[in-house]
Amino acid sequence: GQAINDARGHLSGLLATAVQRDALDDVLSGEERQRLLAFLQVYGDLSQELAYEGSLRSGHQESLSHPGALPTSAQPIALE
Repeated sequence: GQAINDARGHLSGLLATAVQRDALDDVLSGEERQRLLAFLQVYGDLSQELAYEGSLRSGHQESLSHPGALPTSAQPIALE
């Protein structure tokens, strides 16, 4: 569960950083670059800034205090 989702998130974030730094410009067109970034954001559950901050796909941190409360994602496992 969490290890798999966190690995997807961290790897997606690393690849998004490489794309943003133009490291793949010799193999990606502008359209492919935008499509890849959009895919990575969904696949890795990245933030608007394309950073991985944890995912609700792995469950949430604690029990909800009341029925209308929004869940908080668990702290991601560090990629080390």
